[in-house]
Amino acid sequence: MDKEYIKGERLNPVIRHPTESKCPVVLLLDTSTSMSGGKINSLNSGVNLLINTLKNDEIAHKRVELSIVSFNSVVDVIQDFAVVDDMPVVNLNASGSTSMGEAILKGIDLISKRKAAYKSSGIDYYRPWIWLITDGEPTDYSETMRNNVIKSVHDGENNHNFVFFAVGVEGADMQTLSEISVRAPVKLNGVNFKDMFEWLSKSLSTVSHGKINDQISLSKPGWGTINP
Repeated sequence: MDKEYIKGERLNPVIRHPTESKCPVVLLLDTSTSMSGGKINSLNSGVNLLINTLKNDEIAHKRVELSIVSFNSVVDVIQDFAVVDDMPVVNLNASGSTSMGEAILKGIDLISKRKAAYKSSGIDYYRPWIWLITDGEPTDYSETMRNNVIKSVHDGENNHNFVFFAVGVEGADMQTLSEISVRAPVKLNGVNFKDMFEWLSKSLSTVSHGKINDQISLSKPGWGTINP
């Protein structure tokens, strides 16, 4: 078998660079109709900037694994976990409603399965990140869904299973994001996805260059306003 690949038991994912610790990140991206036009174009540019920046980092390109989930009327895993070298250009389109609750639960499930794959393959990993971006409010938010989402995110944070970040674009329901996220959500300045993804790439580079369980101090997000 090629030394660059290893397959986990049962889940059967392909994991590149298995001798390197992994930093799994799920991007949950709102692609509902309200994201049409400049928002979706800027989002696409920002995601591709993140990928290309990490590709140029000698360590992060082996350690950071991205999974991309889009959500509108349906939730779609458009990219399963992969190192950035293996990722194609991202070109999202906007349409439909906002199945945010289902997307968050899908992201948590993806993290759980990827961690199981690392463990079965003997691969160390940093605490996973879940990064939610939305400009609206969930349209799949029954009382049962709301309670399940809040409990799942808060339990996951409290048990150190992942860290969850929420970013609200203009039009986002910041109150709902504040309920979901343990840490205060950030309101994006305009459609400044470029600066946000540059900040994210630098943060992931810092994490992936450090040791597992290191305490990392993230810089203040100058690309947005922290929602109290």
